[in-house]
This record gives sequence, C-alpha cells and structure tokens, in this order.
Amino acid sequence: MDLAGLDIPRHRSFSTTPPASNSAATDESIDYPPTSKDETDRRIYSAIYHATKDSRRDFCNSLIAHYRSPRDAPSPHPEIEEHLPRPVGYSVGTYNACLAALLAVRRVGESIAPLLEIYNEMLEREILPNGRTYVSVIQALCLREKDVQAAVEQAGETRKWAEFRKSTLGLKSPSPTKDEREVISGYLAEKNFDSAYNLFKGILSVQEQSTPGGFYRFHPSTYSYLLDALATRVNPSPKTWDQAMEVFEHAIKTETAGARLLYKHLFRLATKLHNTDALTALWERFVKEGEEGVGRRMRDWKDILPGQQIDEREIQVEGFQREVWSSAIPAFILHNQIDKGMDLLDQMLAHESGVDLSKPPRAKEDTFGLAILALAKKDEFLKAQDLMQKSKGYGGLRPVDMGKFLDSLAVKGQWKLALDTYLPYLKEAKEGYNPDQRRIRRIYASILASAKSSIDDLQHIDKLMATGTYMLDTDLAISHIKLRLEKRQYDGIAQALNNFGPLIVRKEQEQEFKTLLYPVLESIISTDINFKSALSVLSAFQRQKVTPLASRQHVIGSILSKYMTARPVEIDQKGWNMLLYAFTRAAGPELDQGEYDEAFQAFITDITEHDPETLKMDTEGRLVKRLASHLFDRFGSEKTTLLLTPLLGEGETKSILETFYEKPIPELVYDSSSTTSSLGPSSPPTEQAPRKLMIDENLSRRVDLHSQRPDGRNQITPMKAYTELRNSLSSNRIPHPESLSRLLITFARSGDEARVLELYALAQTLIAQTTNPKTQAAWWRILEDAMLISNCHLGHLEQAGLHRHRLVERGMAPSADAYATMIASSKDTTDDAQVARELWDESVQMGVRPHLYLYNTVISKLSKARKAENALEMFGQMKERGVRPSSVTYGAVIVSHPGR
Repeated sequence: MDLAGLDIPRHRSFSTTPPASNSAATDESIDYPPTSKDETDRRIYSAIYHATKDSRRDFCNSLIAHYRSPRDAPSPHPEIEEHLPRPVGYSVGTYNACLAALLAVRRVGESIAPLLEIYNEMLEREILPNGRTYVSVIQALCLREKDVQAAVEQAGETRKWAEFRKSTLGLKSPSPTKDEREVISGYLAEKNFDSAYNLFKGILSVQEQSTPGGFYRFHPSTYSYLLDALATRVNPSPKTWDQAMEVFEHAIKTETAGARLLYKHLFRLATKLHNTDALTALWERFVKEGEEGVGRRMRDWKDILPGQQIDEREIQVEGFQREVWSSAIPAFILHNQIDKGMDLLDQMLAHESGVDLSKPPRAKEDTFGLAILALAKKDEFLKAQDLMQKSKGYGGLRPVDMGKFLDSLAVKGQWKLALDTYLPYLKEAKEGYNPDQRRIRRIYASILASAKSSIDDLQHIDKLMATGTYMLDTDLAISHIKLRLEKRQYDGIAQALNNFGPLIVRKEQEQEFKTLLYPVLESIISTDINFKSALSVLSAFQRQKVTPLASRQHVIGSILSKYMTARPVEIDQKGWNMLLYAFTRAAGPELDQGEYDEAFQAFITDITEHDPETLKMDTEGRLVKRLASHLFDRFGSEKTTLLLTPLLGEGETKSILETFYEKPIPELVYDSSSTTSSLGPSSPPTEQAPRKLMIDENLSRRVDLHSQRPDGRNQITPMKAYTELRNSLSSNRIPHPESLSRLLITFARSGDEARVLELYALAQTLIAQTTNPKTQAAWWRILEDAMLISNCHLGHLEQAGLHRHRLVERGMAPSADAYATMIASSKDTTDDAQVARELWDESVQMGVRPHLYLYNTVISKLSKARKAENALEMFGQMKERGVRPSSVTYGAVIVSHPGR
C-alpha cells in the first residue's frame, strides 16, 4: 500500500480555514456543470467529466495538469492544447471537476497530495471554493484516514499472527523494523481526520457568521465520510465519540437526506469504544424513529436515491435500512448481548419476500458474515456454524467474510471447524475462485500447533493440501519436517516438503535460506529413514531449488550406504536419476580411497538390469561424463568400457573415454583458498593474488566471438573460447572481466556449473590484483551481476538472491538483464506475478533503465497470471518511454485480453 500522504510539499501547507463566503447556506443546490460562459473552460470541463466516467486515469491526470498550468507558460501537454486550448482564467466548476476526477480514479492507499494542492491553488488564485469543493476535500481526507487506519490494522494483524506462531510453533517472526514503525507513526501524524473535522467546523463557523440565525446543510455524503472515518479508527478515544455525535446531530438538525443511514457508523464506533449504554440508546432511538415513520417516506432519502421508479427506490431504501440492521447485530453480540443480536437477525429472517418498509429488512449474505464474525470473536463457534448453514440459503458467505472467519478459527486452535467449513466451501466455489493463500497458511500452522500434542492431527493437512497448489513459507516447512522427525514419521517428510511449492523466502531470510534447510536435510539422512524415503526427500529438496547433494559429501555417503543396504531395490525412473546424480557428486577421500568402489559397480549392475535407459535420459551428457570420469579414475579404461558399453553402446563409450587421454590444459593460477565452493556471492576482493595477470584486449575480442551474432551464427563455440582462455593463462594473459562475465553466463545457460565456478574464481583473482578502487568496484559489480544471471539460469534462485542482496547492500543496482532474468525465472502463478511486479518496482527505484527484454518479461508474467489491466498499464509505460514493442510484446498483451 502506497500511503504517501507525507509527500505533500512542505512549502504548501493545507489550509483548513475556509474563505469567507456569501454563497447560499447549503451545498445541495450547486450549479453543476459550471455556469462559466467561457466556451474553452466548458469544453475542458466536459473532457474531464467524460474521461472520469470512462475511468481513463492517465488521460484525466493529463487534462488536469493541462488545465491547472499557468497561462503565461506552455502547457505540459501541447498535444491537448491543440484540441482543447486553455481558457484565460479558472473557474470553480472546472476545479471541482478536477477534484472529482482525482477522487474517482484514485486507488486505495494512494496519496491525496494532488487534491490538497488543487484546493490550496484555488485559494492562491482567489477562486472561491463552494460546497462541492468542500465535499471533495473532506471526502479525500476521510478516505486517506481510512487508508491509514487500514495500515495500522494490518500491522496489528501481522503482530497477532507472529505471536501465535511464536507461542505455538516456536517460530521467530521478524519484528517490525525501525523504518516500519516510523512509517506507521508518520501515517498517524498526518492527522487527516483532524483536518477534515476542522474544515467541517470552519465552514459552519463562517456560514453562521454570514447567515445569522440560519444553518448550513452539507451534502449528505459529507456526514457519512466523516462518521465512516471515525468508525474505522483502530484505537478510538472518548473524544472520537463526541466528534461523531456532533456530526450526527448536525445531520439530524438540518434534516439531511439519508441521515437514518448514519446510525450504522455510530453502532460500529460504540462497539470499538465498548460503550454499551450509547449503543442501547442509539438503537432505541433508531427503532422509535422507524415507528414514527422516519425512513419510510421517499423524501427522507431525497437526493441520494439513484433509482427512478418508485419500486426501485423502495428496494434501495430497504438496502440502506439493511446496512444499519447488519451493523447493529454484531454490535450487540460483541457487547455480550448475544440473544439481542440473534433476535434482530431472526426478525430480518422472518421477512422472506417482497419490499415492506414497515418491517425489518431482509437478511443477505453480508448480514450473515458480520454476525458470524462477531460470534467467532466471542468464541460462540457452534452458533456461528449454525448460521453458516443458514447463510447458504441466502447466497453463502462472501469470500472476505469467509477469510476473516477462518482466521479467527485458526488463531484459536479451532482448525477442525475451519477445515469442516472451508473444504465444502472450496468444493462448492464458483469456477475461477482462487483459494486464499494466507488463510491456507494459517490453517496449516494451526494444525501443526495441535499436532505437537497429537501427531495424528497431521493427516488432516493432506486434506487441506489436496485442494490446490499453494505458496507456503520456509518456517512452516521446517516445523512440519522437524515434527515428523521427532515422531519418527519418515515417510511423510517428502510430502511435507512437497506441500510447499516452491518455498517463499522473505528478503531478510535470503542469506539464511541454506542455513535453515541444509541442517534439516542432514538430520533426516542421518536417521534410520529407509532408502526409498531418503530418495523422495532428496527429490523434494531439489524441487525447492535447494541442491541437496552439492558439496555435501556426508549426505552422499549416507545415501550410498543406504542404497547398498537396501539392495536389491526397486525404484522408479526419478529414483534412478537421483541416485545417478548422487554418484556423480561423490568426491573427497572416500572416493579416492575406494570406499565407494563396490557401490559404483553395484549401481551399474542394477541400472543395467532394472532401468538401462537411465544414462540415456541425460540428454546433455554432463552426468554421464562425470560418472565415466569416476569409473575411469577408479577402475581404468578397460573395466570402464566393460561397464558402460551395455548402457551407452561401443561408439559413445569410446568417444567419452577418449576425452580422458587428451593433453591436460594448464592449471589455473590463482589462490584457491580465496574461492568459494558454491555459487554464493563474494565481497569485493581486498588482497592481491600471488601472481600477476594481464588483460589482453585481443584475447577479449576473441573470446567474445562466442556470442551469438544477429544472423544466429556463432563465429566460435563457447568451448573454443574457453580453451583459448585456458591456454593463454600459461603466459599470464586473461580477457577483460566483461568478456569473462559474458562467457560465464553462456556456460550457465547450458547448465555447466563447474565452468561457471571456475570462471568466477578466475575473475575474482583478476579483480583482486586491481589497485584502482573505482575500477575494482566496477569490475566487481559486472561479475556479481553476471553471477546473479547465471544462478537464475542454473535454477539456484536462492543464490541469485544473495548476489542481488550484495549488490544492493553496496549501493549498486543489478542490470536490466539481471532483473529480467530474475523475473523470467519465477513460476507462472498469481503470486509470482506479484513478485515480478515487486522486482520491477525495485528496478525503477534503483534507477535501472528498462529495455525491451525487461518489459517483455514483466508483461508476459502479468499476462500469464491474468493480470490484464496491469499488463496494459505496463505496455502504456513502455510506449511512453520510447521502447518499441516487439511481436512478443503484442502477443503477451493479446493473451492477457483474449476477448479484445
């Protein structure tokens, strides 16, 4: 949520004192559209009005900027000036149209600074505001206040769930940072309602002075905006009630149309203030007015009923009455007057058909939702469940109410009732309904908390996860796995991890991701888990983009040992592939000293008998070559030939083994102790390597020939470039870091992780020798950016996040290519589309200049997630910035709008 209220320019404070006015003492009789005789003014007014009706946000903003611009300077939009020339002056009517347009196209959470600037601008230009102006300004301030309170409420909800997870599962959720606390404090410091209230009071004061003995009647919506903002407050004070009653009584005194609808806000506010006496008195007053006929006459709702026919207007009035009753029911329930609240609901249910304003209004789905949520808060779960069944005859619960109800059940340990409620709801949901990811996580957490004392409860998680594919977080996965380990339920571990797909990693956890998961893997493998279950666990970890066997020899050793114990064993194709991967990753003294010799021979024997196609599944041949290399080193060429020929054929086996007889390429000259054994990031080097390397520009150009030309042909292959690079090291010559980075990315695309690591270490050696700090920092950025991209291509998304973090930590921005690659690497889901948008926003904030590839990647991601409006918005930005769309762009936009 972009609550940007604090961006109001400091040199332009908002005035809450209205100018003196001789206008009529009402704002319900304003001439609208404006009475300006200037045809140019009327044309711009008309254009703004129609653009607002069509929800053309960008065009509205352009028209408003055009109209507001000083007349002694060119318009900021000359293309509009050509068709709609600006009038000589300004009018209150068109300014009001500007305010109404900004309110109409404003999105929840956005700044209201532009509206307040217009109000101040009117005063500076001596344009006297009228009632319509005040309605717009008060509305903007009240809407902003609701946004602020929503942010405060959300922060409180986050804290509540953090405390639940900590107390039940022992999970440490991140505490609000200083910046987050300051942001919330900053929002509250805006005091938007105080400004609206002061404007309300100021207008009354001016009008009372100018019209002695008379009164000023605000537009009906003004009272509703003010009271709604007060009722939305998370922590109202007694002063809040006094302000609310002052606004309410003024509406009653001036016989404002629709004043009866205002009771609903007062019921909500009385509940938050725990003011039982006020609630009772208000309800009795509301009922008495109804008995006297108030609210049944159409004149009581003058000017707020859009309908034309009498019966249509009566239906609308019944809807207004329903809102009040629907607010009173939860208010009484939460004030411990549950019988009173349920009695009111029964009265509404007794009105089965037809419109009769002399009776209580008919209940609808929102009525049930509010009552059920109130009952859940009071732990009246059985009554809530009964109402849930009744609600099905009235349309069932709205998704928003269902979500809140599930939250209340989960946090109170009522997960069984949550499942009994939610599973049928999902089964009966309309096509296209997407289950709420957040609620799924919370029910999951509630079941886990219960399973700590009753392990059998875990089986219910399978019912929950069978309803879809969800994005769950790392903490829940680890808690679930540890619980399985503690109870020695090994068979469920792989399924526990497969429930999460793939894991969500919070930014603050990026560096701890491996630290969190690898110890869990090691503890699993070190138990007496059987071989098949162990393979399933390894596959589950690999699915999460966590390479379970890379550089973890004790895990590999345990897997090979379990394999030998389990023989003969029947496993599926995925199991044989995982076992092949384990053998190719074997290294260290155990391999060199022959501890795995028997296992290697057994493996070849088993796949020859049970799955001879295993090696042929490795289409790129990387794993097969590694396996052959191990066999060659341990058993020599003759035995290796005998082992592999039945699986690969004579020709392929001979071709692979011939590569092991070639003259060795000179070894790299660098300090191996300074390199890393993974694709993780490094800090900028600070120590020089022992041997001096020289950049050879000719070699750089030669290496760069591996890059694909526009005609699609390569002048040399990547391997040829790599070989020339290695041969040049004997004379201490090396390509430029940019050339190394390009070659590194190329190998990453082909999945050659070993050469990626090798080139990364070589480039670090070169950078370490650079004495110029600026050059060293620039080269380091190029290398880290390349490694970010490479990790994405290799599927190591957690490592890519580490490189991105290190770049940002040092005030350096990843390249547009890097952002595009990160976005492209995410899965095509709605949540991943959100991740794509967040990465895009980050790139904008970092000052990255987007190019065609980045735009296409973001638009495609939004399109696949059915974010059509966002995709079109991005397409519009692209054209505004002069980036020419390609066929890929148009294809993605068309896919996002298949009906257009």
